[in-house]
Amino acid sequence: MAVFTKLEKKDIEEFLNLYEIGNLDTYNEILDGIENTNYKIICKNIPYILTIFEKRVSEEELPFFFDLKLYLNSNNFRCPKPLKNKENKIINSIKNKKAVIISFIEGEKVEIPNVKKCFEVGKMMGELHKLTKNFEKKRKNNLDIEEWKRIFSKCEESNIDNFKELITELKEEIKTLENLWPKNLPSGVIHADLFKDNIFFKNEKISGVIDFYFSCNHFFLYDISIVINDWCFENDGLKFNKEFF
Repeated sequence: MAVFTKLEKKDIEEFLNLYEIGNLDTYNEILDGIENTNYKIICKNIPYILTIFEKRVSEEELPFFFDLKLYLNSNNFRCPKPLKNKENKIINSIKNKKAVIISFIEGEKVEIPNVKKCFEVGKMMGELHKLTKNFEKKRKNNLDIEEWKRIFSKCEESNIDNFKELITELKEEIKTLENLWPKNLPSGVIHADLFKDNIFFKNEKISGVIDFYFSCNHFFLYDISIVINDWCFENDGLKFNKEFF
């Protein structure tokens, strides 16, 4: 369930008055996702996504995400394009929350990967990393090892008996990672959320990549690791499929 802010038709129509994309034909809630509220809206038979930002994404960081999407679009990378309103603004407000309209990406997410689709994902990721090397804006990764340590401390403080063995293992793992944390790996702006539900396919090819709201400057290996974990393991993570790697 990802609709935290309920909108009526009149709310969307009033918001659309800020833009020049025509009157509202239809709209519906998008229930996928867990972070922001999303509606699919259709104006003059053209689909768009209306996104309302909830608590996790800070207002100060929103320009980074949209400048990145504009940069990628200008370099023919397939991702949603932010729309500017009549006053040339991308970020607007609805129900006292920041909101945007972006282009709609056709295609479907992958439920069960195969070798061909994994190859396409790897190729797309390489293209993305080559492009973002030249993107000048910066954003810190707020899910790096320091955040892992903070989250772990909260779990450790909970002192739940059922998880004591796991807590001990995690404590050692975090200590090991901190001691071995690399310093000079190739870096740039990464997507940082390249899970299966954020990559759309059409006719066996990637039609677009969505949800850039974790994007940040970090090791390219961070992106690669996320993809390996989500795309290359089967049976609920119990089996690693070497053919997908």
